[in-house]
Amino acid sequence: MGGWTRWALAGLVGCWVIVAGADLSAQERPKLTVGIEAGPSLSKFSGPSIRAPSYIVGGFAGAFVEYRRSDLVSFPIGLNWVRKGGEGATLANAPFTITTSYLEIPVLLNLTAPTTRAGHLGIYVGLSAGFQLGCDVKGDGGTTECGDTEIFDTDPEKMEWAVPFGIEYDRELSNGQLIGVDIRYSYGLTDLFTSGDANLESRTWMFLVSWAFPAIP
Repeated sequence: MGGWTRWALAGLVGCWVIVAGADLSAQERPKLTVGIEAGPSLSKFSGPSIRAPSYIVGGFAGAFVEYRRSDLVSFPIGLNWVRKGGEGATLANAPFTITTSYLEIPVLLNLTAPTTRAGHLGIYVGLSAGFQLGCDVKGDGGTTECGDTEIFDTDPEKMEWAVPFGIEYDRELSNGQLIGVDIRYSYGLTDLFTSGDANLESRTWMFLVSWAFPAIP
């Protein structure tokens, strides 16, 4: 994990501690909420075998269930479709663009503190299992499926583990429903390819909006 990532985590924790120390009379949070969220993503690859890595634009759409253990602690579980990938060049200066899509199941620990009577700020971290739905490589010779190109001639991993963490803000409406915004970073732990010297791990930003309703008050 890079130095800037550690500073980002420290900043998130610091923001939450400051807010959690505030004396605010917040509304009681629902025990179980169900919702949907969507938004754009920015992703790239990191690894010793890629030159000039750069971001590509993708997308995110999914649903979640959030169980609240207490006023401060909750456990969201999601089922998401995510499109990500990245651009760059191999060590032999062969340019490429890889586009992947996954069905992801993140399990998160969320720490929440009130900012106003109806607003809440949260930070979270967890573990995500992603099941690959597709993988394409675009090079000088055109676009082919991963594993069928001279640039990367090994099959892609069908499963990706990642550590998602981020910050969210939501607000309760007068009818009890919740709307929110979420900035999430996903730190990939799994090499994209099963063998060889590719050593490509995903790094993904997601910028999300959410809507949820209380299933159990």
